[in-house]
Amino acid sequence: MIVNWMEVIPLAVSAKDIAALIHVSPATVSMVLNHKPGIGEATRKKVLDAAQTLGYDLGKHSIQQHTANQDNYSIHFIFFKRSGIVVADTPFFSELMEGIAQACNHIKCPFRVSYHYYDDDFQQQVKNNGYLESSGLILLGTEMEASDIEQFQTLGVPFVVLDCYYDEIQADFVLINNVQGAFLATKHLINFGHKKIGYLKSSIRIANFEERANGYYIALQKNGIEMFHPYVVELSPTANQGYEDMLRYLERDPELATAYFADNDIIAAAASRAFAEKGLLMSKPISIIGFDDMPFCHLMTPALSTMEVAKRSLATIAVNRLIEKLQFPSSNFRKISIATALISRDSVHRCCST
Repeated sequence: MIVNWMEVIPLAVSAKDIAALIHVSPATVSMVLNHKPGIGEATRKKVLDAAQTLGYDLGKHSIQQHTANQDNYSIHFIFFKRSGIVVADTPFFSELMEGIAQACNHIKCPFRVSYHYYDDDFQQQVKNNGYLESSGLILLGTEMEASDIEQFQTLGVPFVVLDCYYDEIQADFVLINNVQGAFLATKHLINFGHKKIGYLKSSIRIANFEERANGYYIALQKNGIEMFHPYVVELSPTANQGYEDMLRYLERDPELATAYFADNDIIAAAASRAFAEKGLLMSKPISIIGFDDMPFCHLMTPALSTMEVAKRSLATIAVNRLIEKLQFPSSNFRKISIATALISRDSVHRCCST
């Protein structure tokens, strides 16, 4: 079992972090924090509320900082792997982990990370990794099912689940607004005149992907586009296997959509590679939009349109919520959902079909 203590570099929450959370410019945030005129009261309040949520020092120590230092809290981040395929070592999850480390360092809270494997004995992993020795846990829920979360409830240690949500579980969740993100991505394709909009569906299903599927179908339904169509393609969520899956699909000479929404950027990139190899990104190019805004998106040809996820904000909010739970154990459970933002690049084209 891998157990690592992480060394972190002190880094305070920045105006850019606050701006990303509420979708305003860093300049606007800076003006509010520096008490400059010219900002409406509603926007000013929104910025200050977001700053407090992220634990920004507004001129005095925050409640989180004071209590964490006083009570010597410690946080254990558990990188849960069921298949391990979706939560492979990608920049997305690296940024989440770095964000948690920085948030913990900001409040001078010891931070530990370990890996929890679905197939291994649960109680033995609890013992080996020392979950019970920590003040609170942050569970990476990306590959978790409801039953996995229920096992952690038996420990009696406060926790926050990051990057998934289940209605039937009474717990604190911090997650992406997947439905909203997929809806906006699909609507972007519709705005470019597409009516044959396919779905590049991960062959491995997780809660996030199910929510993105819901957002995709809601967008089709609300815009009068047929929901039952032959344009759903199931691909592996890994780069090479997803590319090979798409090549095999194209060899059958199927009817193709003019645009596709993908469950994530890796699937979108794999499909784009296969389309390019078959010459389908040339005269009447197929449009593709992904989800996550991973670093390689702007390096692709064409650069990939996608939905940006505020990864550092997710991490910081999870840490702050856990500290709040440690301060006020009887507080109500919360579902904190972070909106996504459309990043329009070159992979979406105006539909030119007749």
